[in-house]
Amino acid sequence: RIQKISNQAIEHVEDVIWSLDENYSEAENLYFKMEDYLDDVLRAKNIPVKHTWKGLNKRARLEFIYRRNLLLIFKEAISNIIKHTKPLEVRILFTKTTERYVMKIRNSFEERITAENSTGKGIKGMRQRAESMGASIEFIEDKNSFEVLMKKKFKQK
Repeated sequence: RIQKISNQAIEHVEDVIWSLDENYSEAENLYFKMEDYLDDVLRAKNIPVKHTWKGLNKRARLEFIYRRNLLLIFKEAISNIIKHTKPLEVRILFTKTTERYVMKIRNSFEERITAENSTGKGIKGMRQRAESMGASIEFIEDKNSFEVLMKKKFKQK
């Protein structure tokens, strides 16, 4: 248990350092970081994943606060999939509409799992991170799916 907690702490510090590094400020770097995490967590367990970026400029520069919070919301949502369900398929969509950016992470699953030591801190943390970026976040669930839907309006000029 101590080893697991230590590894999680190291991974979190590495994510913060990655977020601070201006060499990774382009959106494309965030995409690759997310792909690596999907490989490690979902694809390694043969869980089908569709990760789509639609209408986004992968060369766009993202501020530290957005890189960090988007990555951590993303990772929390993915880890919750493994922790709380027996996933069948995961669909991730990042898109740009005329008014906002949208991140949608949808998990279709066979059944829910009652996780030991579940505290609800994951959802609370995702809400706080979205709020710190000025984004809204919703959690939509039904019998065999759970969706994290985050929307960030464009800044008015």
